[in-house]
Amino acid sequence: MHTVSAGRRGFGGKPGQIPASPTGSVPGHHLHPPRPRPEGAGFTGKVIAVRYDRFGDFEGFTLLTEEGHEHSFRGSERAIERLVGFAWSERVLIRVQVEPHRPEWPAVISLLRG
Repeated sequence: MHTVSAGRRGFGGKPGQIPASPTGSVPGHHLHPPRPRPEGAGFTGKVIAVRYDRFGDFEGFTLLTEEGHEHSFRGSERAIERLVGFAWSERVLIRVQVEPHRPEWPAVISLLRG
């Protein structure tokens, strides 16, 4: 039978020297909470274009903001393609939030009411 202790010994570890943790955390390994996304790092408007590459694969979309500016975003996931396609065909107002270091990739897409 394979146990965690046997696995640690197999890799040269010493399971008896690892202290027990009531929370399951690993000593010396700290998880960082997700950074809050600033509300201002986003664009609200309607999808005016959905882009595909020469092979017909989803590539991204363009948003016309409430202020009249166009912003292009990249994407490749099927779920994003379906969401953007719905927003485009139904003329749904959306908000696209981005990370400051990757402004062309949507971090969050929210569907908004009329």
